[in-house]
Amino acid sequence: MTDKPFHLLTAKAILETDAAFIYIIEGKGSAATGDEPIEVNAGDFMALTQNSLPHCMHNSSAEDLFYLSQVDDI
Repeated sequence: MTDKPFHLLTAKAILETDAAFIYIIEGKGSAATGDEPIEVNAGDFMALTQNSLPHCMHNSSAEDLFYLSQVDDI
């Protein structure tokens, strides 16, 4: 997926499947679970479970943010 500069990709979402992951391929931005934003950079990996807090991704930089996202029902 590609997130354009200074774009909020998703509003906070609650995972309705069993598991998901996000891998940052290129760029930087921020991810939030609950109310705690964290900086994400190329090479970062996030794993989410069905009981995870609501989450979202935000490209807070002037460059594109490229990442891979997979959602699975286990």
